[in-house]
Amino acid sequence: MSKYVMPPRQKMINLIYVVLIAMLGINISKDALEGYDLLSNDYHPQIALLQAYNANLLTRLEEKRPDQQAAGSEINEKTEAIRRELNELKEKIAQAADRDKYQKGKLANKDELNAVSDVMLSAGRGKSLKENIQSYKELISGLIGNEERKNLISSYLDVTPEKSGFSWEKETFSYLPANAGIAVLDKMEQELLTCQKETLQALIEGDGKRPEPQPGITVIGEDQIFINGEPTDVLPNGTIKVPMVQITPELTSTLYKECENRLHFISIGVPKQNLKVTMQHGKVIERNGQYLAIPDNRAQAASITVSNGKETLARYDYAVKELPDPIPYVVYTDKGKKELYKGNVPLSRSKAQSMSELIATAPEGPQIDYRILSFETVFIKSGSNKVITLKNKGNKLSEEQRKIIGQLQTGDKFYITSITVSGGKKNNEQIASINIVLI
Repeated sequence: MSKYVMPPRQKMINLIYVVLIAMLGINISKDALEGYDLLSNDYHPQIALLQAYNANLLTRLEEKRPDQQAAGSEINEKTEAIRRELNELKEKIAQAADRDKYQKGKLANKDELNAVSDVMLSAGRGKSLKENIQSYKELISGLIGNEERKNLISSYLDVTPEKSGFSWEKETFSYLPANAGIAVLDKMEQELLTCQKETLQALIEGDGKRPEPQPGITVIGEDQIFINGEPTDVLPNGTIKVPMVQITPELTSTLYKECENRLHFISIGVPKQNLKVTMQHGKVIERNGQYLAIPDNRAQAASITVSNGKETLARYDYAVKELPDPIPYVVYTDKGKKELYKGNVPLSRSKAQSMSELIATAPEGPQIDYRILSFETVFIKSGSNKVITLKNKGNKLSEEQRKIIGQLQTGDKFYITSITVSGGKKNNEQIASINIVLI
């Protein structure tokens, strides 16, 4: 029997059928999209109620457990920081989905399939969010003494991937329509506030961990102030017992590796020159009367101790982490004032035409003086394959670059890439690019 050979026409029909099936497979049904919207709508009132409830818990903590007030304030600060990050990511997904039609606080193109992965995966924001959540849960775990409560809290905001070989962010944010990505972030915000609620309740009820006192050393709250082994009690005449030594970071409760972290130092009843300040997993230096803590590159935590040569007067334990990469900004002028633009949000042509230079700064921690060594501008005309790439040394836009910016129209694409910086631990290294969205 001869072998059957499929006619070319039938091959084409089969191919079209396969393509049709694939297109139907990636189509998101209206019911599914409405389901994601219902989820978000359910989370919103819960988020508002939890926010109000946690504010009340903070007030109760201040009244009932003033010794835990500092811990409550730190939890609130970290919670609000992650909430801001989550809400920023929701807006970025909406911007990526709606593009030129984007309106703040709204999402029109709900079934757009690239926005979530572009923001959370391609731009690396999912990994950054995961790391911040892990740091947040470590902080909470260190404050909770009750194991059952600790296990309950650990069940929220789970960033452990279910499948080996996949990252949590890829497992969570791949192949989601835009409104599904926002629903996931809404759920995370609700769980974040629930974690805060459980932690504050634990602190109020006395389930929070208290550092164990050492001989001759008393630990008071988060500031860990030591005064001859006794708390900084206020005397009946309104004064405090002396000597008193207090040392805290000026910026946050975290120190940054191999950076000069400024310390706020108070010494009462003992001359400053008689004090010795040391640091485990790093060093403390004094420059022009200012103490600077510099953790080692491998340090995960650091302890600063102040003594008078005979006894320990104060000790403070800090978490240590890497200073985040600097973020590049374009400087432009608006109504006579210098403004900074970091990209991905709409910018008018008139403001784009006033761009003059680039700067880079770290989003948190000690401010490092970063120098921009070079960068490239890439222009792509709308409806054309024409690409113009101009390289530049230093941080100033050249006359040629500014001339082309002045000719751009709405819909043209404009990127600043290959931004190379030097400063701090960075030595001739490239950082993130800037995507200018013209309207």
